[in-house]
Parts: sequence; C-alpha cells; structure tokens
Amino acid sequence: MKIKYLILLTLSGFVVSLDQVTKLWVNSELKLGTTASFIEGFLSITLQRNTAGVFAIFQNLDPHIRTLFFLLVPFISIVGILCAFIFLKNLSQLFYCGLALIAGGALGNLLDRLRFNSVIGFLEFHWLPRRHPLNLADIFLIVGGLILIFCISFSHIREEKT
Repeated sequence: MKIKYLILLTLSGFVVSLDQVTKLWVNSELKLGTTASFIEGFLSITLQRNTAGVFAIFQNLDPHIRTLFFLLVPFISIVGILCAFIFLKNLSQLFYCGLALIAGGALGNLLDRLRFNSVIGFLEFHWLPRRHPLNLADIFLIVGGLILIFCISFSHIREEKT
C-alpha cells in the first residue's frame, strides 16, 4: 500500500474516531446548553447542537435547503479529496496529511448531520471574538486547511530544489 493511502486511512480514521468519541462523552456528561469551566478564562465545555453552520451563518436559510447543503458539501469535499489522493502525483506527505485531516473532519461532522440533523459543538474558546462551541472535527478542519495553505505557499521552495 502506498504511504499516501496509509496517511489517508490512519489520519482520517483517527480524526473521525476521536471526534465521535469526544462528542459521545460530552453528550452523555452534559445537558444541552450547560457549561463547565475547563481552563478558567480560556476554555469551557458547553454542549450545543448547531443546525446553522459555522458561526450560525446559515440560520436564516430554509431548513430543507440548509440540510441539503450540509449533506452535499462534506460529501463532495470527501470525494474531491479521494480524487486528489488517487490522481495527483508528487505531492508532499504533509500535503496529504492536510487533506486527510480535512476528510476526517468533514466526515465527523457529516456523521452528526446524518444522525442528528445538527452538529454537536462543545469547545468554547473565550478568546474568540464570537463564541460558538466547536468540536474536534472543526479543529482538525482548520489545522488541515492551514497545512494546505502552508504547503501551497512554500511549494515553490521544494520545486526549486528538485
């Protein structure tokens, strides 16, 4: 098996597993809307269910269209990432790691949408300007995106050395 497929399977599988286990744990320990301070002034755990997307930007959208959108976008993203793994050659292992993190995060949130028609959020960072609870899938999506930006930004350095 090629290393890039091993990266995809292990990293995205780890992300989905960790995301789902933490959501199950928080969902079993807290009631909806309750908050537990984790690191005073920095992070608290607040169980919420999000139907409107990141920072509630789609809250005014028709619920049927919103549901369709939130089912299609992660599915299309995952298919696109699979195509990148299959058809794109000579990408760095770090780039494949970024794609795998995004795939795992998208799949973790897609599983919530399929089961609950919402996404469980629980990590509330106090230093963010708008506090909306995130989950580990969201964190891995962000980290994966930052890795891709880094790889794309510095790809010319690698090309010059080869």
